[in-house]
Amino acid sequence: MEVLVDHNGYAITGHIDGEISGLMESGKTHLLEIKSSSNKRFAELLKIGYERWDEKYKAQIHIYAVLRKLKRILVVVYNKDNSELYTERITVSHDYATKKLESAFTAIARAYAPARKCPTASWFEAKWCNYYKECWKP
Repeated sequence: MEVLVDHNGYAITGHIDGEISGLMESGKTHLLEIKSSSNKRFAELLKIGYERWDEKYKAQIHIYAVLRKLKRILVVVYNKDNSELYTERITVSHDYATKKLESAFTAIARAYAPARKCPTASWFEAKWCNYYKECWKP
């Protein structure tokens, strides 16, 4: 299912993994988010929980749930190395999702590029950046 939010002519789209209902813990429909992970990242997840594990993933599930008008999320993470599963039910934070959407649309609508985080194109972190070519165009 595609999720779309449009604000002043700027759109954000994404695809949810699904919606699930009939859980033993709750009869309410939940957003379903499924991820896979290496053993190292999975061990980190077990220690800190899903919402602290990856900020992008956290934002994604809360925004998708708000846009689908859902109040609960079920995340399932599959460990690719040993087939272990992690599940967690999360309550949606409308405030958090709204702040993330406002921040995204503010960034999209800027008339100028944000400041670079790396001082030069040869900086070691710049070389690994996904936006290296866009940021350091000749």
